[in-house]
This record gives sequence, structure tokens and C-alpha cells, in this order.
Amino acid sequence: MARTEPPPPAPDITVERERERKKAEAERKKVEAEADRKKAEATRKIEDDRKKREQLLAQKEAAQKAEEQAADERLARQREENLRRMMGQAGATPGATGSTGSAAQNAAPSANYAGRVKAAVRPNIVFTGMAEFNAAAEVEVSSAPGGSIIARRLIKSSGYKDWDEAVLRAIDKTRALPRDNDGRVPATLIIAFRPNE
Repeated sequence: MARTEPPPPAPDITVERERERKKAEAERKKVEAEADRKKAEATRKIEDDRKKREQLLAQKEAAQKAEEQAADERLARQREENLRRMMGQAGATPGATGSTGSAAQNAAPSANYAGRVKAAVRPNIVFTGMAEFNAAAEVEVSSAPGGSIIARRLIKSSGYKDWDEAVLRAIDKTRALPRDNDGRVPATLIIAFRPNE
């Protein structure tokens, strides 16, 4: 009787299933890693764009501030030059009182004159910030005999830079000081401006 060979052993189904599961798991991890990489790259790009926008905005603000400062400096130089020129034409030096002219020109302004000056300047004040109601910015204003403002300078800060600057800008916008009761305009006047006035 012929001897027959036993059939080859059947592949182990459990081993085959485990191999397929591991392969699927490796593929899933690969897909997840690629998705995470793309997400991180997109987040990094968004952050880089945000930083670039912030840098451009900061540069623009710095350039605008420098331009405003340069314009303020030009205006101050021009006012000083005008003051020197006008004082030279009048035969006086800035700050000199009584060197030429009469006693009436050196007399103090009337009691209500400061209020009239404030009334002329106040409509030009543009202030949206916050300051204490009694914070006073004291400004020295120099004017020509006709009342044209030729120079102004902050001599005492209110402690609030925005208020101080708003007052100086308002004086710059004011074309001329009003005449006092006697028809003259003081050459130099120190006046305090408060937000609550």
C-alpha cells in the first residue's frame, strides 16, 4: 500500500491577521504624522504672517511718529526764527521788557484777559484721552503786536502728555490772540489750561 504524504500545514490565520493589523496601524500612523506635520506648518505660517504684520505696523507707526516729531521741530524752529526776526525789527531782544516803548505796553493784562485767550484757544482743543479735571498745562505764548502767535512753549506739564500736546496743538491752530480792553496784545503771556474749563 502506497504511503501518502500529509497535506502541507495551513497558514496560521492568527499570524496573518496580526500582520495585516500591524500594517494597517503603521499606515494610519503615517497618515496622522503627515496631517500633524501639515497642521504645524500651517500654524507656523499663520504665526509668521502675524509677526510680519505686527512688524510692518510697528515700523509704520515709528515712521509716522518720527515724521510728526520732525514736523513739530520744524514748526518750533520756524516760530523761534520768526520771533527773533520780529524782535530784531522792533529793536528789542526776546525777554526784554521796558527796553523800548511806554509803560502802557508793559502793564499787566486785564483781569479777564486770560479767560478771553482760553475762549479763543478752547474750540481748537481736540482731546479724547483721560486727565484729572484739575491737571493744568502751563504754556507761555509769545505774540506780535497785532496778536499773531509767534511762539509757544510748555513751561509746566500737567502730568498728562496727551493733554499737554492737545493744548499746544490748539495754540498752533489759533491764528491770533484777542486784543485786551485797551486794544493791545501782551507780548508774552503765561496761561494754564485745564480739561474741566
